[in-house]
Amino acid sequence: NLLYGFAVCRMKAWGVNESGHVVGNYHYCGALVHVEAAYIWNGIDDHSKHLGTLPGGESSAAFGINDDRFVVGYSDALIAGRIPDGLFRERAFIWHEHFGMKALPAPSGFTLYTDCRAHAVSSRKSDGLIQAAGYCTLSGKKRAVRWDIQVGKKITQTPPVKR
Repeated sequence: NLLYGFAVCRMKAWGVNESGHVVGNYHYCGALVHVEAAYIWNGIDDHSKHLGTLPGGESSAAFGINDDRFVVGYSDALIAGRIPDGLFRERAFIWHEHFGMKALPAPSGFTLYTDCRAHAVSSRKSDGLIQAAGYCTLSGKKRAVRWDIQVGKKITQTPPVKR
């Protein structure tokens, strides 16, 4: 796998669901560049899917996946100024193949300048509620956070790959 012309120098797996889908991040290394890239892999094919980043971001990592293939993690994102000298912060995200990567909001009491990461995601309840857990950094200290995310009651699934 290549990104920005650089090869993967290591790969980490952080989460797996009941269907065997794996999420994690690649580390692309070059002379002046060290970039992480979130991925999802179905556990069967030779290639995984790069999940991208939030607007302006260059790095991301995926840490959790549920059985409906909702993925959570973090991506850096441009929050002020312009690329390349702007202000970047880590933003927790949720991703699904039907809508892509969406930033999770900073919880009440945190600011635009807070870094957040989501590490685990629950199963989708019958009313469409998904919960993600992770942390945000406030005054140099990590604080546990839970996001309540409302999604559609029904997400059309692609059929599972037969093993």
